[in-house]
Amino acid sequence: MVYGLWGKKIGMTQVFSEQNKVVPVTVIDVANWYVTQIKTKDVDGYNAVKLGCVKNKYAERSFEVTWLSEPRKYFSTFKEVPIDSETAGVEVGQFADPSHFIAQGDIVDVFGITKGAGFQGVVKRHGFSGGK
Repeated sequence: MVYGLWGKKIGMTQVFSEQNKVVPVTVIDVANWYVTQIKTKDVDGYNAVKLGCVKNKYAERSFEVTWLSEPRKYFSTFKEVPIDSETAGVEVGQFADPSHFIAQGDIVDVFGITKGAGFQGVVKRHGFSGGK
């Protein structure tokens, strides 16, 4: 079992539940993440999977093992996700498909980073200038 997943917020939308109630949902893009390394307790002291997000200019190409020799050229971000001792079914170069990790109805903890502008005026928040 994987204990985390990374993505980028695309926007908000809504879905309707069975009781005809509107439920707000956040749309998260988890595409272009590949397994770049598998860490085991025997070698590294803990079990984890290292994921890499492919840069936009290489997103249309299929994954190649040669990308791992120059990771900063092909990947923009690397994140490490803890896993259980079972690494069966996880291989280097495999697409990190969220449907393998999360099932419908699972509760997911989510956190994010905001700009932190707060209730500022337009000069600080949007960079406008003052009068003459």
